[in-house]
Amino acid sequence: MPAFRFQATDKSGGRISDTVIAASKDVAIAELYDRGLFVSSIGLDKPAGFAGLSLDRGGVGRAEVERLATELSILLRSGVRIDKGLAVLERNSKSSGLKQLLSNLIAAVRGGDSLSNALSKHEAIFGRLFINLVRAGEASGRLDIVFAQLSIDRKYQQQLRNDVIQALTYPAVIFAVCVICVMFVFNYVVPQMSPLFEGVDNIPTYTAVLLNASDWLRINQWYAAAVLAAVVVMLVRSFSVPETRAKVLRQLTGFPLIGSMLLQVNQVQVNSTLAMTLSAGISIDEALGMASMSVENPDVANSLKSAQEQVRRGATLTSSLANSALYPDFALSLIEVGEESGDLIPCFEELTARARSQFELRVSQFTAVLEPLLILAMGAIVGGVVVTMLLSVVSVNDVAF
Repeated sequence: MPAFRFQATDKSGGRISDTVIAASKDVAIAELYDRGLFVSSIGLDKPAGFAGLSLDRGGVGRAEVERLATELSILLRSGVRIDKGLAVLERNSKSSGLKQLLSNLIAAVRGGDSLSNALSKHEAIFGRLFINLVRAGEASGRLDIVFAQLSIDRKYQQQLRNDVIQALTYPAVIFAVCVICVMFVFNYVVPQMSPLFEGVDNIPTYTAVLLNASDWLRINQWYAAAVLAAVVVMLVRSFSVPETRAKVLRQLTGFPLIGSMLLQVNQVQVNSTLAMTLSAGISIDEALGMASMSVENPDVANSLKSAQEQVRRGATLTSSLANSALYPDFALSLIEVGEESGDLIPCFEELTARARSQFELRVSQFTAVLEPLLILAMGAIVGGVVVTMLLSVVSVNDVAF
């Protein structure tokens, strides 16, 4: 869903400038009004450059949010009040962005606001799921347990990102090496050999193509690099728009290997969210609604929302999830056992662990298959240029094999 940048005034007259994620501007205004905020201006939050990959996070990274949840869990478990716990973290923080965030949270909590409402003013940093779980923890009195679960979930999510980056790093390095080799040949090697062909009539077609390609690249390479950089920036900015990203993800699910990997990522996200929310005492229908917000694939999110409506109408969870691609027959059997026993949390924890293990296996398989293919491709490109050069020299000197 899109993010909206707003300026508002709270009940005490204080001015707030932040972002909120909502389906539309009217929905955003209504949500802010429910929080006790009076909106003075609001508009679509436009990402800038590569920063568009994540919303305005105020200089606070995901790893810092994970550490914040971990340390708050420990402090609350030790009996420290929430405002004092936040003050301890603020004193020990080395990050200016995190220090400012903690200062704002302390001021809000000591001013009589709940922690969840204070966090909701920084939704771009924490996310709606994080805030809703904290609100549930406050209602149940299990805030320390909720923060411990949020810490574990953030570590899972970070590890998933690391796995994806690891799978993409090797292909990127191979591609970069290939480009560097070709650039070196066209910029230095071919120009050194071009005098051999001066004054030669009827040079082979492949030799003419090689020389022309080298001349064009040396003259236009900086323009080509600028155009390529502009295209990359445009693609990144387009992908940062939720609607565009959702369309891309929907298309990628049709590819055999990539589609199954994305499905497993969604399984980890959804099942870990359901385990966390149920542990926090949230009802299963509300948990399904929160789980639908944890995924960006619109088809998966819609299937979860449909299951939520069916559960509210009295259907069993197993039958409600039967049409979702996230849950094969084995998973549905496990959920059915959990429903009959009255304890679904271990079921979703087991499904999370299985999906995570399968995803890591797929990443290993993907890397193992891709490595030799990329090496062969690089060898074919660089080797093809070298062979073309040798054939050109042979043809000029009229040497027979």
